[in-house]
Amino acid sequence: MQLPGRRFLARKWFICTLFGSRERVKQVIEGPDGDIDRIIGSVRDNGAKISNRLIREIPALADESLAAEVATAILLALAQMI
Repeated sequence: MQLPGRRFLARKWFICTLFGSRERVKQVIEGPDGDIDRIIGSVRDNGAKISNRLIREIPALADESLAAEVATAILLALAQMI
């Protein structure tokens, strides 16, 4: 029996994480998948913070309570996948 390669497993983990995160974020804010993916990547890369650049691109995130909910949803999804 041949085990799946590292690359395959890493890609599978990434896809599961992305879709899990996307679904959690969509429970908080609506938007096209591309925008949601952009939010997820930005929050992940910026230490769970919503950047000013992201707020300019997606003005709904200027609402601090909404931004906090979105960041929390992403963190919970990522933590669940580990």
